[in-house]
Amino acid sequence: MSFNSKKQLSFGDLYEQAKDWAQNDKPQFLEMLDQYLDLSEFIPFSFYTAYYKYFGRKREYDLESML
Repeated sequence: MSFNSKKQLSFGDLYEQAKDWAQNDKPQFLEMLDQYLDLSEFIPFSFYTAYYKYFGRKREYDLESML
């Protein structure tokens, strides 16, 4: 009988991996952030409105990419 020996990651393990990517592999770190973090959920609607009112709607880069 074989057992599947999967290890559960702790928050500390995840933090260390993210810190390592942030310091040594920036593209991997940014990809991980893009995959697991929806930046638009943290931006208040009033900030969107002010940004696009000041700079106009036709922008080469959207607000999330600027932040």
